[in-house]
Amino acid sequence: MIIGWLSAVVAGCGMPSFVFLIGDVIDSFDPYKVSKDEMLDTISFMSFLFTMVGIGVWITSYIDYAFLLMFSERVAKRIRIAYL
Repeated sequence: MIIGWLSAVVAGCGMPSFVFLIGDVIDSFDPYKVSKDEMLDTISFMSFLFTMVGIGVWITSYIDYAFLLMFSERVAKRIRIAYL
């Protein structure tokens, strides 16, 4: 149960982290501060980070679902056994 909850917290932090990544991407579009090459490098790196955060959210969401589902099945089994 604890592993499921911790992975749910990590998965839940994924979407707010996109806000900071999008801010960095938008900041890289200023043509007066950076050159085109630097802008493309920044956008490429941010795209990589978006992908890594997405994969991390996907994995932790699966762990969250799997562990909490196992926990709920065990609780339901104990309740059925106690009831019958």
